[in-house]
Amino acid sequence: MKTFAVVVCLVATVASAQELAGVGSTSGVIEGEVSFQDDPGQALYKKGYAAILDKKWDLARSHFADLVKKYPKSKYIDAAKYWTAYTYAQTDREKAESLYEQFLEQYRDSQYFDDAVADYEKLAQGREKVAVVAPVPPIAPRPSVRVPDAPRLRDMEHAWAEPKREVDPALQLKMDAIRALGADADDAQAYETVKAIAVDPAQPMEIREAALQTVGRFKGQDPVPVYLQVASSGEVRLRQAAIYGLANTADQGDERVLQALRTYARDGSQPREVREASLAALTRLDGTGMLDLLNSIAKSDPDRGVRVQAVYLIGRSGKGNEDKALETLKAIASDESQHREVRESALQALSMVRSDASLSYVKGVATSSKDKQLRLSALYALSRYQDEPSAQVGKIFRTIAQDPNEDSELRLVALYALRPSAGTASREFLTSLALKDADTKIRQAALHILIEESDEKTAMLSTLIEVFEKSGEENKELRETALYGIANVGNDQAVAYLAKVAKNHADYELRRRAVYYLGSVGGDEAKAALLEILKQP
Repeated sequence: MKTFAVVVCLVATVASAQELAGVGSTSGVIEGEVSFQDDPGQALYKKGYAAILDKKWDLARSHFADLVKKYPKSKYIDAAKYWTAYTYAQTDREKAESLYEQFLEQYRDSQYFDDAVADYEKLAQGREKVAVVAPVPPIAPRPSVRVPDAPRLRDMEHAWAEPKREVDPALQLKMDAIRALGADADDAQAYETVKAIAVDPAQPMEIREAALQTVGRFKGQDPVPVYLQVASSGEVRLRQAAIYGLANTADQGDERVLQALRTYARDGSQPREVREASLAALTRLDGTGMLDLLNSIAKSDPDRGVRVQAVYLIGRSGKGNEDKALETLKAIASDESQHREVRESALQALSMVRSDASLSYVKGVATSSKDKQLRLSALYALSRYQDEPSAQVGKIFRTIAQDPNEDSELRLVALYALRPSAGTASREFLTSLALKDADTKIRQAALHILIEESDEKTAMLSTLIEVFEKSGEENKELRETALYGIANVGNDQAVAYLAKVAKNHADYELRRRAVYYLGSVGGDEAKAALLEILKQP
């Protein structure tokens, strides 16, 4: 008997507190550790990324697979696995979703984590848009309040890998020609040609962008002066591209670059996009002075958006200086004179520091703060700790999720935070909520999680039937969800129950759903039930 699946988005990713959009057009922040000059996997990574730029998805996957196989201890492993998922997002959605799920489980501290969350959410949203000819269960209740997580920065590599807006075909051909000139990384003449195009203000913006993207691919050349020249003035979009180029090609500690980027980052008269790009680039290139710069901007910069980014990057850049990062972030999170968005970002950043002290502080906010929005943000931050002290974090989530006196939004966040934790205890907890909780939203959310996450669907059938039968007309959505779950089980007992509903239930719409589910499950028993319905008067 084939497995039944309905096209419906039931994704509830607690790792990201924002609604994210755009596969490959997300904001992941590049950490200072990304450029690993002595890493044996660097050459294969660069080959794979070059193939990404050329949209040669199979070739890119081949290079990344070689990297993972030959250098399993390389610091590029998470990047290779992320970009592998990205390539499948262009060609095989189902495979991509599976790879993103694996990545999110294995690499919660990766610089690509936020990008993977965004890509995964976009793929899930795409499923919602697929036309279906049958009723689908209602979407599970979610918190309506979303908590800021990472600032939405453009990833330095995504900025080039992702296709830009539609351009004139003749212009596109020239852009392709520029990129093709970079195929021979040893061609000095080609380098000079591309370099001249990159700095020529008379050239169209798209042409200059393609040149900036390509100029850093040549061997034995120094593209830094080119990027510095373009980054210093002119169109914001080109300046961003040049800064991304610096981040991807300059060596750590290059004072020419650090001086320019620090100046842009501090200068409040610069466009926000330039300042944000500079801060992100500095996290890759400035291994020593970054934390002091971020602290200064986070505490007092007049641009709140830039402050939020600086706070987040303190969490990203605090490795190796955890005590100082922790002190700064706790001070900001506790400072009631700071804008709430800045304080919430500090809570998210604390979850990246990953120490007992940061966990203790975030737990305190999650359980004791009188500010609901800060508690929501703290709960999202706590979800990042589940793979470490999972018992104590899970206990907090369960306590809030089952407390009828807690705010419904907080309960839903806590409930979805428990979603990744498999096991009998979690299933029993969710089953109890689905059957007994007084809040219909909590019951329905618990039921959705059980249906989507449980590996023991057959053992869950009796619970689903019980929920269906005990839910009255006033809980129609709960009954629809339970019926969907029964169909997902798909065994003979489930088919028999679907047939019973289809033939005898008082609710006409539920009968229609049951008929559709019988057809989706398939098999001789389901077919026989459908034929019996045809014979009914």
